[in-house]
Amino acid sequence: MSKQIKIVLILVLTILIVIGLSFAFKGNNISIIQSKDKVKEMYQKMSEEKNFIFSMEEQGDDFKYKVVMAQKGANISIDSSTEEDHTTTLILDKDVFYIDHTNEEYYYDTEYGVEDIDTDIILSSLNAITQNEYVSGKEEIDGVLYDYQEYLDEDANFVIYADYNEDSCVKTRFYFENNEIKYIKNIIEFEEDKQEELIKVDLSYQVDDSTFEIPSDYAEVEY
Repeated sequence: MSKQIKIVLILVLTILIVIGLSFAFKGNNISIIQSKDKVKEMYQKMSEEKNFIFSMEEQGDDFKYKVVMAQKGANISIDSSTEEDHTTTLILDKDVFYIDHTNEEYYYDTEYGVEDIDTDIILSSLNAITQNEYVSGKEEIDGVLYDYQEYLDEDANFVIYADYNEDSCVKTRFYFENNEIKYIKNIIEFEEDKQEELIKVDLSYQVDDSTFEIPSDYAEVEY
């Protein structure tokens, strides 16, 4: 066998081995090499720009909720709605307002100041979880294949409706389509029990000033 033929055979075998490994790991939805940290990049952009709207929405058999957290400079809005209630905590510089959309009224909160409220709910949660290592993979949701990053979330930062206790093992996955976040899934395991919570997510860096306005036709009430 000539030297040239041996070199060609070695190259072919090498290529086949690489392809075989690629398919083996792809079949298990596990990445051999971690891709860029999309969650950390998202957190850094949100914390640097201070100009975003981050919404989380979930619907089950007996519940429905949506939480929208918005920030533009010093102004912050935390809007929460269920089938029964719709409220907004509005922070304008250092003033705190509580808006009850269900009854179309609001009040100026004199009891609590900005220092008493966790105004960076989503940012502090993202910062905490990105301190941990993650594994990456792919998963199909409603017929669409997404990239995900999965973290061990000891503090259950993103668990909303699912049940858990201090002995539960909580893993949180962030799903991306290209670089846009689309879903968050919490996987809670305790002894033999396992439950999952899938949350639809939307993130925008365009925030309208009207987000931080109290409707003009709402009545002001005393707390």
